[in-house]
Amino acid sequence: MKYPWSASRSNSSASSDPEAGGTPLEDMPRRSTETQRRNGFRQSTHPDRGERILEDIRNGHYTCSICLDPITPGNAYEYSIWHCPECYNVNHFRCAKSWAEASSRNAILSALLALGKWKCPSCAVECPEPKARCWCQKHSFGLLGPMSSERPNACLDACDRASACPHGERKPCLKLCHPGPCNVPCSPSCAGHPVTPPTPTAWNQFWTRARQQSTGSFRGLISLFVILVIGYALMAILLYFHIGWWTKPFKYPEITKSALCYERLGLAIAGVSVVLPSTFIILSTLFKGAADFFVNTLNLNSRETNRDLKGVTKNFGAIFLFFICVGIWILPVIGFAGGPDIAWYNQMKSTCNGFNTRVAMYTSGKFDVKSLSSNIPAYDMYLGSHLKPVLKPVLGPGVKNIAKVINHFEFYQRLSISRTTPTSPDDEFQHLAIDVDIPNNLYRILKLNTSDTENEYLAYNYKDSATELPTFHPVSEALISVGSFTAVSATQKHMFIPELNIGIANMHQFVHDYDQEPFVKIYQNLSPYWRTSIAGGPPTLLPAEQDSFRKTLNEPWDSKNPVPLDHQLIMRTASFGHGRQRLDMCVQEDGGEEGVSVGVYEDLWVPFAIMAAFKQRMYEQSLGAES
Repeated sequence: MKYPWSASRSNSSASSDPEAGGTPLEDMPRRSTETQRRNGFRQSTHPDRGERILEDIRNGHYTCSICLDPITPGNAYEYSIWHCPECYNVNHFRCAKSWAEASSRNAILSALLALGKWKCPSCAVECPEPKARCWCQKHSFGLLGPMSSERPNACLDACDRASACPHGERKPCLKLCHPGPCNVPCSPSCAGHPVTPPTPTAWNQFWTRARQQSTGSFRGLISLFVILVIGYALMAILLYFHIGWWTKPFKYPEITKSALCYERLGLAIAGVSVVLPSTFIILSTLFKGAADFFVNTLNLNSRETNRDLKGVTKNFGAIFLFFICVGIWILPVIGFAGGPDIAWYNQMKSTCNGFNTRVAMYTSGKFDVKSLSSNIPAYDMYLGSHLKPVLKPVLGPGVKNIAKVINHFEFYQRLSISRTTPTSPDDEFQHLAIDVDIPNNLYRILKLNTSDTENEYLAYNYKDSATELPTFHPVSEALISVGSFTAVSATQKHMFIPELNIGIANMHQFVHDYDQEPFVKIYQNLSPYWRTSIAGGPPTLLPAEQDSFRKTLNEPWDSKNPVPLDHQLIMRTASFGHGRQRLDMCVQEDGGEEGVSVGVYEDLWVPFAIMAAFKQRMYEQSLGAES
C-alpha cells in the first residue's frame, strides 16, 4: 500500500527520540515546496503554545507531520484531528490512524499479541489507539456540533486536566477545552513557596522512559508471561497429584506401582520433548525483552550515563535475570524429580515425636532397639521360626483319621528379648519371649531364666558360621499370659488384640501392601470394659465403646481430627529420610516415678511381635518386599 506521508521522512536515519540524542521530528528542517516554506515564516508567534496551535490551524499554517499537508478546520469527518498527549503535536486523524495501522502490521508477533502498537511520529512515545476527540478528550468529534471559527476542534467544557503550577501545586485546569500543555495559574496558597524548577526527578525520568517503551513489545512480553504462568499453574496441579500418588499410598490405594512407573516415564518423555523446550523458548524471549526494557528505561545506552556504572549495572542485571530464568526453567524438574522425596521427608520427620523407643524393622530377624532416654541402654531382639510338632499315632492301612485335633504353637515365631530392668537396683536382665502362632491367631508371653540363644541362632546368628554351632544352654519358661488376635481381610482391615484392648489400624494393608507399611498406627483403648460372660474369655468393650474405637482406627493416617482421650496412640510405623527408607517402629515408653522412663512395658511388645511375624512370613513367601 502507499502511505499518505513522504517516504523520505519515514526512512530518515535521523532519530526522533530525544533520549537517543536525535532531533525531534517537529524541529527538523522540512523538505517542502516554497509555498510551505513561506507559510512557515507566517506561523503564529503567540506566547501560549495552545493559542499558537489554534491560530495556525485557523490560518491554515499548521502542517500535518505525517502527510505534510496543512490542517484546516471544518465540521466534516475528514477534518477530524488527532493530537499527541505527550508532545501536543497535531495531525490529521486519518493520517494518525493510517500510521497506527501500518505500524501494527510491521511484525507478525505484534499483529497477534500486541494490537495497537504504534508511536507518535513526532516524539516516538507509545500512544493508545488514535481517536478523533476534542482537545480535552471528553467528547468525540461527531458530537462536537458546529465548531466556532475561533476555537476549532474544541468543546464548550472546561479542560479539567490535572497539571502543576510553577510552584509544583497540582490542580485542575480551568481554561476552556484547548490544545497544548495546561498552564495552571498560581493560587494564593503558593505565596511564599519557592518556584519548583521543571526538572524531572530520577523517578519521573524512569517512568517517562518506561512509558516511551514499545507498548506492543510490552504487551507481547505480558502475553508470554501469562502463558508461562498458566502452564506452570497446570503443572502445579499435576505436581500436587504426582506427589500425593508417590507419598500417600493410603489415600490412593487404586494407584498401583506399575501405574506409577508408567506415570514417571510419561512425565520424563513429556518434559524432555515438550515442557523444557517450550519453557526455554518463552523464558529466552522474556529474558531478552526484560533486558531491553531495563536497559532503555535505566538509560544505560546513553552517553550521559556513567560508563563504569553502566557496565556494572548491565552485567549484574543480566546475571540476575539469567539466574531467575534458569531457576524458573528447572523448577518443574526439581518439583517432579525431587518433590516426592522432599514431601516424604516433611510428612515423616515429626511423626514419632513423643515416642522415645525406636526399632529398626529389618527382615533379617534381628531388631535394634534404641531409646532416646539416657537411662535406657540399647538392646537387640530376635525373631526366629520354631517347629515343635505334636506326634500323632500311626493308623493302620485303610483307616481314616476322622478326628481333627488342633494343636496350638506347633509352628510359631518367637520374639526373644533380653534387656536390663531400669527399676532394678542391680540392673538385672529381664528375659522375655513372645510366641506368635499365626495359623491359630494366638500369642503367649513367657518369662525366661536366661537369654534364648537357640532362638537367636535360628533368627540371625546362623549367618556367622556355616560349620560351627554355638553352645546352647537349657532355658526354663514360665507362662505369663496367653491371648488372641483377630484375622484381617479386605473387609476387616483392622486387627484387634482383645486381651490387651489394642487395635492395629490397617493391618491388612501392612501385610499385603509394601508401600503402606510406614502408615500404621497402633492404639490402646483405655475405656472401662466388662468381663465377658464366657468363662475364661477375654474382656470386651461396651458396644458404644467398640464403635468409637473402630471410628478411631478408621481415621486416615494424616487426619487432623482429635481422637478420644481414652484412645491412646502407643505405637506407629515410620520411614524417615528423603523418600522411602528403612521401616522403623516408634514405641511409647512407660513413665516411672519422677518422670524417669522405665522402658517399654512387656505387653506393648505383643503387637510389635505380631506385625514382625507377619512381615517376616510375607517376606519369606515373596508376597512382600525387603525393606
